[in-house]
Amino acid sequence: PSRQPCHSLRWEEADLGWEEKLLSPDGCAVDGETLYISDSGHDRVLAVRTRNGSVRRVIGGEHGDGDGMFNRPQGLAAREGLLAVCDAGNCRLQLFDGPSPSFLRAVGGSGAAPGRF
Repeated sequence: PSRQPCHSLRWEEADLGWEEKLLSPDGCAVDGETLYISDSGHDRVLAVRTRNGSVRRVIGGEHGDGDGMFNRPQGLAAREGLLAVCDAGNCRLQLFDGPSPSFLRAVGGSGAAPGRF
């Protein structure tokens, strides 16, 4: 089956001239003036300015299990410039410096050993 976008973000009243398609948005978190949206269908997280709706940055966007890559990112938590992403398909939590967005570390992974999910 083809993957078709099911939601769109539009800020027409701001006349920003862009439309960002989301394919399975699963979670969101706010830190200061940034809204983070997990888009599991595109294996990415969007950072959007709450003030005008512009996309500040895209984290991920490439399917995989490397640092900063996702396999169905879902739940998010953001606080004091840090962003935690539940990388559900890789059974791990990834932590980023939200403003940059530099990868900091990953915790977990699949399996039954201690520290695995």
